[in-house]
Amino acid sequence: MVKAHILAVDDHLSARHHYFNSLSDVYTVEIASNGIEALKKANDTVYDLYIVDLMMPGMNGIEFIKRLRKIHNDPQVVIVSQTEDLDLAIEAFRQHPVDFLRKPVRKSILRHCVAKNLTVKSMRCHLNALSRESSRDSNCPEPVFGQSSTMKKFWDHVHHISRSNLNISILLTGESGSGKEIVARQIHKISQRCQSPFIAVNCGLLSRELAASELFGIKEGVATGVKMRTGKFQAAHGGTLFLDEIAEIPP
Repeated sequence: MVKAHILAVDDHLSARHHYFNSLSDVYTVEIASNGIEALKKANDTVYDLYIVDLMMPGMNGIEFIKRLRKIHNDPQVVIVSQTEDLDLAIEAFRQHPVDFLRKPVRKSILRHCVAKNLTVKSMRCHLNALSRESSRDSNCPEPVFGQSSTMKKFWDHVHHISRSNLNISILLTGESGSGKEIVARQIHKISQRCQSPFIAVNCGLLSRELAASELFGIKEGVATGVKMRTGKFQAAHGGTLFLDEIAEIPP
């Protein structure tokens, strides 16, 4: 299983040490001492959860969340604070964090909060995956299991690969219309990745210019009028990415 990736942002060294020591045995934890440093990290990495101090010099937690949302859509943010300023607390709640913890945060409460919100995120991704699956082309046929010894041997091999719990790439070959996507969907359905998205990409429709942005995404503002687009690799994180007709993409 891939560890969830967490970024903890706090200007107090003791708090950063507390977050790291409390969570790093279960999750991959990175720390940042201020909002600017954290935004630089967020530009390069997609984190599963952000733990953000509300009161920080230079850029407070509210401003950080606003800027973070320009980089990533709907980030999972837990705000921590010991402020007595009611107006500031209300403004923080208006940013719709997934949780709000009061400092000092006990280790048990912190771990429970993180585990709970990561579970909720996983369930949301599962529901989105089911929604995409249910809205796919109704003409796409369901798998047909042949009775011949050749077909039985083939599907036994598919089941063996799907349940091997190996993070491997699989090459499916066959003439057009032979059912490669059906096989890919079955592998995904049987595997331990079944609760995460199955993303299919017809590479034959991608030009050389569009392939990189379609597969790997694009940041907002790289050109006039360009908005951020999530790449197919990121969209399929934890699940399966089916690159149909991959040989159509220039090396």
